[in-house]
Amino acid sequence: MTYFSAECFSGECGFCYNCCSNEQEKKDTTPENYKRSIDIKKLYNKRMDEITDDYWKMMIQKTKKLGYKNPEDNGRIRKKIVINEGTYFKLYDKDNKHNMCCHSPTCLAMYNNAHEYEKKKKYSVLPIYVNEKTDKNQCYLCLQNNI
Repeated sequence: MTYFSAECFSGECGFCYNCCSNEQEKKDTTPENYKRSIDIKKLYNKRMDEITDDYWKMMIQKTKKLGYKNPEDNGRIRKKIVINEGTYFKLYDKDNKHNMCCHSPTCLAMYNNAHEYEKKKKYSVLPIYVNEKTDKNQCYLCLQNNI
């Protein structure tokens, strides 16, 4: 299978399916955010550890300030975040741990770069917000940066 980068905006990059398509090749149906996470991982390969460390420092600092420990013991963290009139995210608070990941390309790149132990221990207690209309998940930091 031929790998194409995520769809470009200009139509002139020469790397994505739209710019390089060949009638004999099938279009890659992988979700765009996952393709972008692979692109980010390739671009920031040597810096991924630094980016991940910065992310965890900021996440720990903000969640500690709000008293967040895990999805059940969520302290004073916001239970619902509204982006605009039709888009809102609700905090996942059903189990002590979850197996969800943020759909942001940068977070997906960090998650895919992480060891299985980290995925089970660290990522399973992150404050994850779920958009019930689109089934998209976002972590607290990504939503805070969108607002």
